[in-house]
Amino acid sequence: MLNLEPEIVELAQSGAIAHEEASRRIAFERRDIFSVHAELRAAAWLGAMLIASAVAIIVSRNFERIGPLAISVAIFAAAAGCYAVSWYRRQRGRESLVDEYVVLLGALLLSAGVGFVESQYKILGDKAYRHLLIVAVLHAAAAYAFRSRAVLSLSLAAMATWLGFEIEGEKWLSLFAAAAVVLVWRALDRDSSFTRTLEHFAANLAFFGALDLTFDDDTRLIGALITLAIAAAVIVYGFRRKHELFVLYAYVYAVIAVDAVIVDVLKHEEALVFFYLVISTIAAIVGLIVIHARFKRLK
Repeated sequence: MLNLEPEIVELAQSGAIAHEEASRRIAFERRDIFSVHAELRAAAWLGAMLIASAVAIIVSRNFERIGPLAISVAIFAAAAGCYAVSWYRRQRGRESLVDEYVVLLGALLLSAGVGFVESQYKILGDKAYRHLLIVAVLHAAAAYAFRSRAVLSLSLAAMATWLGFEIEGEKWLSLFAAAAVVLVWRALDRDSSFTRTLEHFAANLAFFGALDLTFDDDTRLIGALITLAIAAAVIVYGFRRKHELFVLYAYVYAVIAVDAVIVDVLKHEEALVFFYLVISTIAAIVGLIVIHARFKRLK
């Protein structure tokens, strides 16, 4: 196993780096200390999801005994508690990785509370789905208050789902509309920490809309062309910004669109379809490897 401890010692002795920095780097090389950042994030996210799921189970099993009013108050109180704890720690300069997921838990509880109240009291009448817009606005406010990308993602998802109900007709239309709303949001946003989240949502919503057209027999060709056009724009943007993920998923979406058209042309020849999909999958994997290697050189 490669160990750079001797080189670090030499750098410290020559004065190229401070002894404190050398000690820290040597500890990393010896594995005396190591990062558990990813593990903590995963554990915190899983904990938030488990608690939210537990609340849903408790409510479903005790609904008749507790009553809707008490349940509503308890859910909103729990959500407010999550926000209050995180805000208090933030004001005292004690925030940590876990606080982001405390806020996320609060947002999930808030979503559940708004949905539960609407389901029980029918405040919005036959437009019950509009509670999603309320949720989207509340989550957006919390996202900016706590600078949480996870909560912003919940807001964007709620907004897109609301538009899916609000715009009657074709699914692709609501997806393109949601993408347009997010792009406008991105243009007006002044918080650079949310830039990537907004851009990724806008791109993926546009791709979903284009693929919805692609998978429809009547609009397959135009859908594929739109997908390829969006993919080209996203790939160019990804290379200009040196952001690999944009390029990778735009490439995958483009491959899916091309495959959909070609498979439709060959649909009566099962052997050819199978052979083409095998070759296409191999070519797609090679393409992803090439793109990754290209970005490694750019770095």
